[in-house]
Amino acid sequence: MWFDTVPVFFGLILDLIFGDPHYFFHPVRIIGWFIYKLEIFLRKIFPETFAWEKLAGTLLALIIVGGTFVLTSVVLNIFLSINYLFAIILSSVMVYIGISVKDMKVSAMRIYNALLNSDIEKARIETA
Repeated sequence: MWFDTVPVFFGLILDLIFGDPHYFFHPVRIIGWFIYKLEIFLRKIFPETFAWEKLAGTLLALIIVGGTFVLTSVVLNIFLSINYLFAIILSSVMVYIGISVKDMKVSAMRIYNALLNSDIEKARIETA
């Protein structure tokens, strides 16, 4: 039970204090890079028809989500086998990196303020 709730609590606190970390090797950027490269590869091997592209998209999603799950599980289990406290700290950092409550609020407020000023174009730009 501890292992389930403590990292979520500490990860959320870290996110609310520091916001989303901005650096090149952010896991979301790495996952995005893998998606980009895998999409290029899948487009080369699958024909350009709706059915094949749908299959390729499903395969892409399964590989990315499954790979992320497996990698995260393996890393956490390695840390868990070494030291329980290290595993909780690593899990907390993963939650902190994985959620972005503070930055989502900041971004949402920029869009909200643009809409309050009836600036639809600025609101569109802020969503990108």
